[in-house]
Amino acid sequence: MDRSNPGLQRDLTVLLVDDDSSMLILLETLLRRRTKLQSRSVGDGETAWQELEKGGVDIVIADIGLPGMDGCELVRRMKAHADLRFVPVVLITGQMAEDAIDAVFAAGADDFLTKPIHARELHARLIAASRLRRLYLELRGKNRELVQSLEQLEETQQHMVHLQKMEAIGALAAGIAHEINTPTQYVGDNLRFLKDAFYDLAEVDKAVEGLTAAARGEGNMAQALEGLAAAREEADIEFLAEEIPQALEQALEGVDRVASIVQAMRDFSYHGTAEKRACDLQTIIASTSTLARNEYKYVADLEIDIAPDLPPLICDESAIKQALLNLIVNAAHAIEERMQSEGGNSRGQIRIAASSDGTDTFLSVADTGVGIPPEVKRRIFEPFFTTKKAGKGTGQGLAILHNVIVGSHRGSIEVESKRGEGTVFTLRLPGGDAPVADPGSTGMLPVQGV
Repeated sequence: MDRSNPGLQRDLTVLLVDDDSSMLILLETLLRRRTKLQSRSVGDGETAWQELEKGGVDIVIADIGLPGMDGCELVRRMKAHADLRFVPVVLITGQMAEDAIDAVFAAGADDFLTKPIHARELHARLIAASRLRRLYLELRGKNRELVQSLEQLEETQQHMVHLQKMEAIGALAAGIAHEINTPTQYVGDNLRFLKDAFYDLAEVDKAVEGLTAAARGEGNMAQALEGLAAAREEADIEFLAEEIPQALEQALEGVDRVASIVQAMRDFSYHGTAEKRACDLQTIIASTSTLARNEYKYVADLEIDIAPDLPPLICDESAIKQALLNLIVNAAHAIEERMQSEGGNSRGQIRIAASSDGTDTFLSVADTGVGIPPEVKRRIFEPFFTTKKAGKGTGQGLAILHNVIVGSHRGSIEVESKRGEGTVFTLRLPGGDAPVADPGSTGMLPVQGV
């Protein structure tokens, strides 16, 4: 720091911008004699921008009335730049009128000078600008530390969410195995039937060959006809003609069913990048409901109502699937609890609906379950809060729902519930690429179950 100029650092570089060469000479002289600061001089805004992009500039003193890009536009571009926003700017105006001063600060400038330039005023402005520069640099350092912390937090969250997804699949593993086993079984049964039918038809084919030989005079025609009739009767041709197409159809259906379950598991467990992109909500609903089928199929019928021409949803697809899975599983548990409390066998209903108002997308999951009491409803989004028996849930399903919809996607959740009648969760997801929430609003990273 220069002792003759308290408050000024000698290693600062000032960029002077003015289309008046005499003004540049004056400013350079004052800087050299009064402050001993380094300076660069340019005559227009575009050239100034090029100098700024090279780096090494600590303070900018620029005239408002520049050719091409004026001083105000130069400031606006600097304040929008990740690094140049930390360079203090002093704009020079030719008048003290309020509207002129307002224009200076409206553009984002840190200070101003009025013509004619006085040495003492310039010195005072430079001291203030140098202090701002130090503060800006400290702020930039802290900002970068914050960004690094946020990046580390996001990486940890992504890892934990992936572990949670695998845990959710583990919780559904028995049901998924059963869902795969059933179609696999009837694929096997139909293939064994087709194997037996093939041998029966092979015998009929031999009889046809004997009849063909007899027709060529190489055998007894009567015996050949009797042999063919016997082979047809043994094979039960009419029965095979009816059953073989059905067996093939059932086998193909079974293979498709297994493939859809495996694809749903792959989609759900895929680690992903947590980046928001355009997704098909109908596909999300289909694959997630397939994965959860064994949870609800014994207690409820599932209805899906998707509005026509539903626009793509800008979202983190993996997170939305996780949130939807938790809602479906919770709905099935609520219906099962109602059936047990009422002692009846009547099935419940789960209804998934998706619509859009042209801006936002709405996804709702309604059930005819036991409902949520008011005293419980106030706490349902609290991590680890649960009313279920041990082993049925960990109290984090709705916490992750809140984290995904409100925290990550800047949406909202409405809950309507009546004890003994059921519950409706309505999720509103904003259109466009919603900003990611700050760490204070993301909450916990929960797992399935309320």
